[in-house]
Amino acid sequence: MSNTLRIKRSSSTSAPTTLQNAELAYSEVANKLFYGFGTGGSGGSATSVIAIGGSGAFTDLTTNQTIGGIKTFSLSPSVPTPSNSNDAANKNYVDSAISGISLTGYAPINSPTFTGTVTIPAGASISGYLTTSTASSTYAPINSPTFTGVVTIPAGANISGYLTSATASSTYLTLTSASSTYAPLASPSFSGTPLAPTATAGTNTTQIATTAFVSTAISNLVASAPATLDTLNELATALGNDPNFATTITTSIAGKLAKASNLSDLASISTARTNLGLGDMATQSSSSVSITGGSINGITIDGGTF
Repeated sequence: MSNTLRIKRSSSTSAPTTLQNAELAYSEVANKLFYGFGTGGSGGSATSVIAIGGSGAFTDLTTNQTIGGIKTFSLSPSVPTPSNSNDAANKNYVDSAISGISLTGYAPINSPTFTGTVTIPAGASISGYLTTSTASSTYAPINSPTFTGVVTIPAGANISGYLTSATASSTYLTLTSASSTYAPLASPSFSGTPLAPTATAGTNTTQIATTAFVSTAISNLVASAPATLDTLNELATALGNDPNFATTITTSIAGKLAKASNLSDLASISTARTNLGLGDMATQSSSSVSITGGSINGITIDGGTF
């Protein structure tokens, strides 16, 4: 596991006001890295805070960077010949671009004067709007239309658009053998799927119990139990088939540590610390930890914020 070293930092302040000698701090607002300078390396407060790095303090030589404000360069700074539209242009590039521009053959946008043959797209008026000269011969008006050719009306519909049925009277069922479809009141023998009224849940009479009544009674007994606990066998298995389950659990819980005691009910604190491999460091104050020899892996040292 690697170690983590964090320097002082801020996401809301542009620069630290003070630093210790040789202390580093980074402003995420200004994108600058600061150094506590001065006092000759003897520690204590630095005499000044200086920016030593970061894109907010220096120009980035390799990646894209936005530089605000007016910049004045001494002597004659040079830039490479640009290769895309976002590159800075040098004098040679501008001179070459201007020399290659020719306005011959182009008319101004305002009050142009054309020569030769001027072509306007078919179907467009002078003002640029499309016109349709055949609309009236292609579509019929919604109000009082006049149709030509063969007009087709869907089968079964009258002129007003309502459906009619010439065979409606022949669509009703009739019973010609009623005597063969009924069972006697005394000791009836049913076939097929006989139906009966479903009794209200909880009914306790000689009324016939339908499958719906039985299903409701079972559902009320099972309630919202999950599928793995909706039978007596599944419940017994879940309890370990222990008829004294409550006593067994109570006895087991009695031997556990109490959460509210915060480990104060340990039988031997020193033995527990040894078993956890904590050693003497676990008893040291968090504000004054002494480490002699050995190594520490996977730690985080945090310089805080400013």
